[in-house]
Amino acid sequence: MNRIYTNEKTCPLCHKNKAMFTLSIKGEKIQVCPTCYQIVKIESDRRKTKNIVNDPKYTLDRIYQMLSDSVIEQNHAMQQIALTIYKHIQQKELIRTNALIVGPTGSGKTEIARQVEKYCGKDYPVLIEDISAYTPAGYKGNDLSEMVQHAYDISDSNKEKAERAIIFLDEFDKIIEIDTENGLNFLMQKSLLKFIEGRKIPVTKRDGQVEYIDTSHMLFICLGAFPELIKNRECSKIPLGFTETKDHMKSISVFQELKNDGMISELLARFRAIVQLNKLSPKSLYNIVIAKKDMWQEYHSLFYEQGKNLTITKETLQNACYDAYKNGTGVRGVHQELEMILSKALFVDGQKIEV
Repeated sequence: MNRIYTNEKTCPLCHKNKAMFTLSIKGEKIQVCPTCYQIVKIESDRRKTKNIVNDPKYTLDRIYQMLSDSVIEQNHAMQQIALTIYKHIQQKELIRTNALIVGPTGSGKTEIARQVEKYCGKDYPVLIEDISAYTPAGYKGNDLSEMVQHAYDISDSNKEKAERAIIFLDEFDKIIEIDTENGLNFLMQKSLLKFIEGRKIPVTKRDGQVEYIDTSHMLFICLGAFPELIKNRECSKIPLGFTETKDHMKSISVFQELKNDGMISELLARFRAIVQLNKLSPKSLYNIVIAKKDMWQEYHSLFYEQGKNLTITKETLQNACYDAYKNGTGVRGVHQELEMILSKALFVDGQKIEV
């Protein structure tokens, strides 16, 4: 639907206002007034959204399969996240299930966000933002309203679509650390709370006009390492969140720990799902890396371009996984270990290279 100015006097739909926009209805182009243009556009967007919801790719099983294929050996966590995404897309939730994902470095937090963006991005705006790069309202820097503008832009200026955005906020633990100087973390949490509760944020349309986007239907999924929280849980062998056992219920809850760490209770209450990603064992890291075919193709292609055939022994890979586990760097750490080994091997003489 392209906007054009026309000399036609009245809109053929309402017969009241001046026709200023062009619409394509069943292949026929007609000029209509701004009011009728918006009515038709809203109905068109609504039908598109309905078709997306009924798409078989967005069944609970399909979403779970997509996640578990990429983030291996985190089955329960993937079930929780799949359910969160499913309820949001199917618009089944009476209260949004905003989620907080807690996991050590390299456990798959960012990979989850990437896979959701890849899987849902054509139908829903999916944003992956570093929350620590934003500043509270009124301070110099990036304001949270810029995220809403971004969601609107990648939604092709579709208001209804933008208001169903899925927003991943990485490095979330950085803004709940207790402030020692200026209180910016506290103010940042307050700003985020307002967005999650629901605000009407002005966005700029392509023609320069202003439209308001309601954030109350957006899904917010926050990601953080929370190293101290995980360390305390591992030392005391207490699972993350509430459990059914009386002994564990007597123990300090994850909610109280997050409050003690500096998270305001009003914001904490907005997360209905708190999901823990487990620290991956050396064996788990090995299985995950073996399954990443794209990574191996990249390595072998690089050596092939240099006229070399590469063989990586099981022992080398196991050692890389153990070092990554020991350093607490997860899958990302395995890649780093292999990069160091293979960068040296590239300069070894000979056609058959074994490391």
